[in-house]
Amino acid sequence: MPPQQFYGVLNWAPGGYLGFNVSGEVQYVGKIYANDRNTAFAPAYTVGNLRAGFAQNLGKLRLSEYVRVNNIADVQYIGSVIVGDTNGRYFEPAPGRNWFAGVTLDVTF
Repeated sequence: MPPQQFYGVLNWAPGGYLGFNVSGEVQYVGKIYANDRNTAFAPAYTVGNLRAGFAQNLGKLRLSEYVRVNNIADVQYIGSVIVGDTNGRYFEPAPGRNWFAGVTLDVTF
């Protein structure tokens, strides 16, 4: 486990505008060592994500549509550390900038 981690999110939903909402996230992860001698490590990194969407209430239904962009600055960082790997292959890269869209339908009974 890295000794320092931080996650923060800021949401804004002004009301009206077909349920428009937007969110920004930031995640910081500190340096993590990968071997017993602490000679191999993944450096600390910070990434940001953005999300925008709409939400409508239709009786007992709630329809939400959104688009999300992860790693908006396209930061190159280590996404996974295999601690104590005997072949010295400790690190796996994280994906670069990526996006996805989605729709959620909630039903109240």
